Amino acid sequence: MRNQLLKYNLTDRKWFHIIGWWEIRRIIFNIILLLSGILSLIIFLFILKFDTNIIQPITAIGFGLLANFFYTFGWITELFFKFIKRQNLNTFGIKTFKIGLGFFILLTFLPTIFFGLNWAITGKKFSSPYSNYTTIKPDFNKIVGIYSLDKTNSSTGISETDRLKEIKIILNSDSSFSMKNIPIFGFEQYQKYELWNGKGKWRLICDNDKWKVSVHCDTLFTSDSKSVFKDGFFTKEFTIKNNESSYNLYQIIGDPDEWTGALYVKNK
Repeated sequence: MRNQLLKYNLTDRKWFHIIGWWEIRRIIFNIILLLSGILSLIIFLFILKFDTNIIQPITAIGFGLLANFFYTFGWITELFFKFIKRQNLNTFGIKTFKIGLGFFILLTFLPTIFFGLNWAITGKKFSSPYSNYTTIKPDFNKIVGIYSLDKTNSSTGISETDRLKEIKIILNSDSSFSMKNIPIFGFEQYQKYELWNGKGKWRLICDNDKWKVSVHCDTLFTSDSKSVFKDGFFTKEFTIKNNESSYNLYQIIGDPDEWTGALYVKNK
């Protein structure tokens, strides 16, 4: 059956025979890539501790378009060799089709192979910064406490000078809070930031099945005591990590797709 699908029906193939042969088999090419991609994704999600929301459909669409773009070079190349009257083209298309298909199947499994080997070697599943978000409503009293910036496991983009400063969030049991030197960025990580201090009220909220600490400032100023907002204008959310008592807070900075953020660890 495989040979029937790939073989040539004519020995003296015209240009339209060549293009037709390749384009009909483009359907087979895409079906096989689709099935390979689905299988790779199933394995991929099993071997990673991952937030599936980070996997964007645009990535799969882009890969498919790229694969089809290079697939077109199959019949372009064969037509070129026919034009320059190169000999021994009877099996060129079949061999090229098999090589190209095998290459793109390998590409679909490459991330799975890489992270699978990493798991086998280290014994730990790779996890993104968005893994382990709390999906079960946490105990309010266990969230209360002082959270300091984990400078080792944070990718904040702030200067080394500012990293030396005390950066922390204090959540009190009476729902009041204060924060000190919290880096506030624009949408992009490389945009200018300021270290903000403030106080106000905090509460637990659930957003897309993930629990967060929402802080509402009634007083807010920069590290040089310059007033920023007044009258509770500023609201900020910190996502809670870990479904257990040792909760941490995570602050996404800039574009979420860049995996840039600050991890605040609860003081013991």
